[in-house]
Amino acid sequence: MSSIALAGAMGLLLAGCGYDRPPREFRPASRDCGPLAGDYLVDEADLRWLEPGRDVPARGSFPFLTIEDEGRGILTLVLRRRTSDVLAEATTLRLTQPDQYRAWRARMLGEPPDPQPESVVRADVGPVVSRRWQMSAGRCDGGWRESPAGVPITPRPGSEDARHVAVIALARGEGGELLVRHHVRFERITGLSFRDQSFRYYRYAYSDWHRISAAPPGTLPAPPTARDLPTVPDRMQRMRVEFARREQWGRFQEWIRKNLPPDTTVTIFRERQMDPEAMRLPADQRRIEIAGHWTIDAPDPFTPLLASRPDVSDIELKQSRWQANNRPYRLIEFTLTAPP
Repeated sequence: MSSIALAGAMGLLLAGCGYDRPPREFRPASRDCGPLAGDYLVDEADLRWLEPGRDVPARGSFPFLTIEDEGRGILTLVLRRRTSDVLAEATTLRLTQPDQYRAWRARMLGEPPDPQPESVVRADVGPVVSRRWQMSAGRCDGGWRESPAGVPITPRPGSEDARHVAVIALARGEGGELLVRHHVRFERITGLSFRDQSFRYYRYAYSDWHRISAAPPGTLPAPPTARDLPTVPDRMQRMRVEFARREQWGRFQEWIRKNLPPDTTVTIFRERQMDPEAMRLPADQRRIEIAGHWTIDAPDPFTPLLASRPDVSDIELKQSRWQANNRPYRLIEFTLTAPP
């Protein structure tokens, strides 16, 4: 049955049935079905009330809802993420897929993208900032803005063993909150058919109500700006930087091992991976950690050696202890900057 036929059949049924009365706290602030535009705080449960049967967004949390109501019976619902969550994902993308990050950043800021191979740039890669959909809510029912068609839902336990649908309606509460109402019906098949098409109708089963809190003023996040989003060098610049980093890293490792005193054992010597602080470094810098142990009663061989290098900075002692055999041990982090 088409959605038009379904809506018509349900409309005939509604004319002759009564509904559960809403609890006092779920009565609309007015009965004139005024605008619903506003900002609200939502979680996954709220989204299932607004969009029964749909999966909640899989990529990230969307705790903010804005309803845009321009009249004509159509509502635009916009879900937004926290700016901090978007920036955290953008930082990771910038480190792991700089070409994708550059394309995503250009889309976000409305800038022309850098020329890149089409196989590299994908529109579905990058942090999702918002998600929007439209809802038809033109019919006024005692202060409730009602959708014209039913949406399949999972019914309450103990309900009729039949297909159930809910007609969704929205209203503004007395405290500015968003009220959601579900009038739920179940399907009945008459046993009559025409050209192998069964005739069916829907009977009223029950009603459910839900409340979504209004967002305090100033709660909604602003979209990331050019100042928020770090830049990346263009493709050729980045290739030059990466080449310089690789060349420097190989020479640096060789130099360290050559200049450490005999009987010094290096147990860790690597770049920090997936470190939020390291991800914020410029493209020509990397955070390195080195650890090892050396001869008893001898001075620390690592720190003076690192401090002698002009391309090493921000040396930080992360761990200092004695091994089981009384050999001193240290774990040190530092920043290595590639030459221009």
